Amino acid sequence: EKDLAEIPRNIKDKLTIVPVKWIDEVLERALQHMPVVDAKPDDKSTSAASAPDEKKSGDPVRAH
Repeated sequence: EKDLAEIPRNIKDKLTIVPVKWIDEVLERALQHMPVVDAKPDDKSTSAASAPDEKKSGDPVRAH
């Protein structure tokens, strides 16, 4: 939001600007539907649950 001050008003007036906090919010707005992960049950390399340093769900840091 702070960077919006650098954009001329005549350009901002033609845009719909939606500030977001997380990339998930960008994807929800930009995509028609969210992609679905197609991981095999025995494929531990793509499973988020198998990551040894995975953060708890209440942690504000999100894994990519």
